[in-house]
Amino acid sequence: CTTSYLETFIDAVSSFRDEGRLTFTEGNVYSKVNDPANVGMCIARIRGQALNSLELNNTDKVEIGIEYDRMLDCLSTVKSTSDVEVIWPVTSGGAHMMRLHVVDEDLQFEIPTLDADSVPAIPDVDPLSHKSQVRVGGSELKKTVQRADTMTSDAGRGIDFTTYDQTLRVSSSDKTEGNFKKEFHNHDPSVEDGLGDHSTSISIDYLKDIKTIFTEGEAVTIHVKEDNPVRFDITLDEAGDAQVVYIIAPRLETGA
Repeated sequence: CTTSYLETFIDAVSSFRDEGRLTFTEGNVYSKVNDPANVGMCIARIRGQALNSLELNNTDKVEIGIEYDRMLDCLSTVKSTSDVEVIWPVTSGGAHMMRLHVVDEDLQFEIPTLDADSVPAIPDVDPLSHKSQVRVGGSELKKTVQRADTMTSDAGRGIDFTTYDQTLRVSSSDKTEGNFKKEFHNHDPSVEDGLGDHSTSISIDYLKDIKTIFTEGEAVTIHVKEDNPVRFDITLDEAGDAQVVYIIAPRLETGA
């Protein structure tokens, strides 16, 4: 796959964990993590047309333990349009390494891997999906998080996601800094009955951790349901074969 896809993939999951599992199955590469407090989850996947090729060598599934920052350090020096091959295992000095081969630059990195059983395993379940969904621009959503943060004196305070009619409202209320509101309007003609009335609150801290990933795709689809986790889908390619999904659990306000 391209460096751009792989770097965004790794950058996304590193928002919540320093290390995790890189999983290869037939036609699919993914990594799934949750943060230590079990509030946020990230699933990053590359499949289909976003993969140039995938060979598992007569096995159904391969899991590799990796340190995300180590991969990012390597990929940050490579052109975003370059193709990268991931090869494992590569034996060097008795240790199992993973090779990142940048095909069009005749460049290779070999980095140590971890025992997959030594890193947290996340249950293999489909992420929550809600009927109430709004597609918004990634850059505008990032700006919204930044603006909400400037209007919040308490780092742990929640940001409200509220839907009604064809509108998603992102807002905050702070006795010290004041109030903030940004509205996004649904333009999907298939949503004929409106988005429904839903409201949930998630911590600004988690949004600040992931806001840079919002801009990696053309748009972000936000799923909102009353007092349920908020889901953010960032699609990196037109076909939807390279995707990052964030799910952040709601929080209860303890006072203004």
